[in-house]
Amino acid sequence: MRKEGKLLEKIFKIYIILTIIFLSIFFEKEYVLPYFLTLLTFYLFSFITLWGITPGIYCDNPITAVEGNNTANNLNNQEQWYVFVAPRSGKMILSTCGTTTEDTYVEVYLNECKIMADYYNNWGCDVQAKLEIPVFEGYTYYIRWAGIYTSGTYTWNLSITDPIPGEFCTNAIPAVVDTNESDHTHNIDQWFIYKATQDGYANISSCNLTDEDTYVGIYSNCSGSFITENNDYCDKQSKVRFPIRKDNYYYIKWYSYYTTGKYKWTLTIDPPLAGEVCSAAIDAQIGNSNLADHTAGIDQWFKYKATKNGRITANTCGLTTELTYLMVINDCSWGFENVETKNLNCGTQVKKYFEARKDQTFYFLWKNTYTSGT
Repeated sequence: MRKEGKLLEKIFKIYIILTIIFLSIFFEKEYVLPYFLTLLTFYLFSFITLWGITPGIYCDNPITAVEGNNTANNLNNQEQWYVFVAPRSGKMILSTCGTTTEDTYVEVYLNECKIMADYYNNWGCDVQAKLEIPVFEGYTYYIRWAGIYTSGTYTWNLSITDPIPGEFCTNAIPAVVDTNESDHTHNIDQWFIYKATQDGYANISSCNLTDEDTYVGIYSNCSGSFITENNDYCDKQSKVRFPIRKDNYYYIKWYSYYTTGKYKWTLTIDPPLAGEVCSAAIDAQIGNSNLADHTAGIDQWFKYKATKNGRITANTCGLTTELTYLMVINDCSWGFENVETKNLNCGTQVKKYFEARKDQTFYFLWKNTYTSGT
């Protein structure tokens, strides 16, 4: 059961306002004050009674947790909420392992009370909970020991230690283009981080490098923005390939699901295909000699630098039966059309024109949305 004590305060304020409005409308003025005072006394008594709930039952009235041992009381399966402000950055460990035989369950909420927990555990050691998470100095953490499986009282421990390199996304190990090594001997996942130095494709593989059963996932940030993953590309080893963009960060997570060993893995980078990305745009020519090729399942970028002031027209009318789609852009940092164009489309083909100034560079993005042809 979750109730916010602040809700009681809001309800109390609403009661007062509604009482004043009600009395001012339906009662004579000389009776308003006595009625108001009577109701105010009743509301105050109810509010104080509700407000006097035992600390720790609700998130907005938590018990302050301390490093070392704390005591949770899940009497009648009630919850026990704690608040902890991290005195230093590191790894926070919450555990009932070895302190109780109760079936415990713990959750952690970052900085505020909310519906969904950021971290949770109820299987750390048999039926006891053990949770290890990254913490940062000065940040507030709300800890919930839930009475889902227990109505007992038990001791739980809080400690802060230094994390193992790569244990969390926030202390990921810098990956190198070549050979890297993952270490799961501490029974943890291993995070790596790579900052792309060019557009292209990244290839990550443990194939032919180990007998360990590996599993890799790729993310764009530490908040869980998933890109791709692989478990058994080559027997029990892993391999992924994904597009990268210069100066973007990529987070590589080697899971410890099936291994507690060490193994090598490689990171290699392939340049993009011609016209695949804006930085590899093909030089467009005046006339009908330009060819957009979508057979590899990719968009096609072209670029053109105006040699004089005038009108530029890009056109597939009468040149193909493919369903074509064009965006005109003046900067590679844009992912959508930002040049004002006029459209004179013909059936499923495209004809666009726009005014240009000498020495301006324009990018023509032919999308593969509706075609896989040329």
